[in-house]
Amino acid sequence: MNALTTGELKKMMESREDFVLVDVLSKKYYKQQHIKGAVNIPLSEGNFKRSVSRTITDKNKKIVVYCASLECMASPTAAKTLDMMGYKNVFDYESGIKDWIGAGLPIENTSNENKQ
Repeated sequence: MNALTTGELKKMMESREDFVLVDVLSKKYYKQQHIKGAVNIPLSEGNFKRSVSRTITDKNKKIVVYCASLECMASPTAAKTLDMMGYKNVFDYESGIKDWIGAGLPIENTSNENKQ
């Protein structure tokens, strides 16, 4: 597992690099705010491994996980789990959405959309 800074993630997004950005926070938190383009696979739900396996079938795909902030342990835990599952290119955006928002970078919310 590798760590990413806000600047590195921003650069990856701007260059349209091929990767999956995974918000591992709860669905409720994801609906309130998430980094633009992120998919939600909550670590707190008991089916994290199954959800990841269904969503990301290529074990060589670059995956970036994030949670709330440096104090949040969900993304490092998710990154370690993905490593143990055999995913080869896992990155942890350790600073999380708190620093992303603090840097004035784009976020989305799905609060007004229909439940999926």
